[in-house]
Amino acid sequence: MNCLRRQALTSDEEVHTAVNSLLYFCYILKTVCCIANLWSELNFRSSTHQCWYGWYVD
Repeated sequence: MNCLRRQALTSDEEVHTAVNSLLYFCYILKTVCCIANLWSELNFRSSTHQCWYGWYVD
């Protein structure tokens, strides 16, 4: 029983780590997008694009 429980805990930790990595990647992507958006607004004075959850939307 302890062995099964330990294996389940390990798999849960692996899933948790994978989810955290995915969220971290999305956060970095969103941050890069927003910085690029601010940079383009500074350069071109264009506010036609908004950064929304890491993607450009019109």
